[in-house]
Amino acid sequence: MTTVASRKSSHQTTLLSSLPQEIIDIIATTHLTPQELAHCLCVSHEWFDAFTPSLWRAIRVVDETIYDRFRTKETRDALARNSHHIRVVETTDPTFAFFLATLPSTTPTNLRSLTLRLLKAKQQFAFSTDDLIQQQCQEALITMMRTMISATVTQLLLLRNRNLHVLILDEGCFRNEIGDKTDLFFKVLAAVPSTHLERLEISFMGAQPRDNSRVGATLDARDRYREEFMEAIHLHADKGLFLALREVAISGANDTIMDHTRLSFLVRCPNVERIRLDRLDLPSAITIPLMLKNTCPKLTCLDLNDGNSIRLERVLDSVDLVRATALGWRELRLPDMPQFGASAFEALMESVETLEVLRIEGAGQLGTNAVLNLLCSAKNLRRLEGVGDGRREVYTKELTVFAKSAYLEYCNGGEKGRSSRQRLGRYGAEL
Repeated sequence: MTTVASRKSSHQTTLLSSLPQEIIDIIATTHLTPQELAHCLCVSHEWFDAFTPSLWRAIRVVDETIYDRFRTKETRDALARNSHHIRVVETTDPTFAFFLATLPSTTPTNLRSLTLRLLKAKQQFAFSTDDLIQQQCQEALITMMRTMISATVTQLLLLRNRNLHVLILDEGCFRNEIGDKTDLFFKVLAAVPSTHLERLEISFMGAQPRDNSRVGATLDARDRYREEFMEAIHLHADKGLFLALREVAISGANDTIMDHTRLSFLVRCPNVERIRLDRLDLPSAITIPLMLKNTCPKLTCLDLNDGNSIRLERVLDSVDLVRATALGWRELRLPDMPQFGASAFEALMESVETLEVLRIEGAGQLGTNAVLNLLCSAKNLRRLEGVGDGRREVYTKELTVFAKSAYLEYCNGGEKGRSSRQRLGRYGAEL
């Protein structure tokens, strides 16, 4: 005879097994700790099957090694057996990356998000004998480890996971620690899966410096940087396009002068809509307008930050930068730019119909009524930002609106006055 308790238990189990895996993942990741999740696996076979993917869905080995996180051979064996459940990986440990990259072909991985930050790894590759034997390729792995470099591990891991949607890499992923120390950035990039990738972040902090004797901001140097960049674009002619890629974030090498032709990979990103650039070196900063105009035809959002001793506004052509979009800016965030004046503002007004967010931390040469003109014309503008909280820029000029004087000025401005009066009238009507 079936008891009420057994019927209730059976009913609850049936309800859980009928839920989509996505709902179970939400329950597991939002409401359960890893310890509680492990306990759920012990309830029944159905619960074990239901919660196992959630338990292994995201693995993070950050500021520790695989042997700190998975201390016993049994736990590392379980990691290998369940690698097909892993969707998110974040690690600073090259050995953990090596472990995932060299799993047997019978143990597939299907990552959706991969974050590798190997620049500050305290040690290189090191495996226990048990792990090597378990993978049944001891001699091959030992030989590989003796010549292994971070760039090769990154390539292997990328080639195993062709369905990535998010990829975050740092300079350590392009290192050649042995041999001739050559730059392997383009080789690693060639292994990046292009079909589904939607977001790409790259940090060049720690990059090998280029010959500083050829670095400068003279007209000849500027022309040379641009020529080098345009020549580098042809290196990608036979490479696949990142058609799904919509967002790119690049952190530069700060005060280190790196190989700015690395940025030419953006020519493979024709559908990118949003780019964030931070801490760029001198040659990279000089080529920004040319880079954006020739590689990203659908770009509508730019976030440019000046985080180093190279004052971007001293080497950037603000007019060319503002005109680097073909579709008009939707979001534009710029650092303190004392040379941002009438010509740059005129270029900005070309995006006035599409502009929704504008941040200029400083504009040293704006006209008295420039901001009012912008406010009256940018009908879709929903956010206007100045200097961030707690910051003070040397060249910052207060953006003050003198409504009455602006109105009188435009009333006496002839044809210009009529068009501006129409904008003022429309602005007042909307208010």
